Amino acid sequence: MVTRFQSDLEQSLDKISSWSDLIQRLDDLRDNANLFVAIRIRGVFEHIRYRVACKSAPGTDLVHATSAQATFELEQTAGTLVGFWTPTYARTINVPGYHLHLISDDHQHAGHVLELKADQLTVELQRESDLQLVLPETAEFLKADLSGDPAAAMAKAEGDHP
Repeated sequence: MVTRFQSDLEQSLDKISSWSDLIQRLDDLRDNANLFVAIRIRGVFEHIRYRVACKSAPGTDLVHATSAQATFELEQTAGTLVGFWTPTYARTINVPGYHLHLISDDHQHAGHVLELKADQLTVELQRESDLQLVLPETAEFLKADLSGDPAAAMAKAEGDHP
């Protein structure tokens, strides 16, 4: 997913104790459950745990490609989290809920956020109501059997949040 980010809301959050705490506070800032939301969060993370999928062979399915992931932990790291909140009804095109990635200010660290703690963060949210879905027109895609529900595989690949 990509967007041209223009914040609709900016809020400072203090004393974030965990991923669950951050999610609860983001839920309080969202004003509906039906629009996608782009998210940018800036600050210094007292502690952050994230993962990075290992390189896999071309054509590897999502579940197998993400089965081997390296996990990293950092302390006192300045950075930005970017990502989206996806409504449950869109679970076949993206993982429902929050999906955030870290990029450190020094550009030395990046990955899918699993846990965090911070004294103060600046949160920006942008409602996303105008979506464009672009599908490939390759022979493989046009002939692929996409009748199954990919939600379970996506949840397994992107899981790890309580």
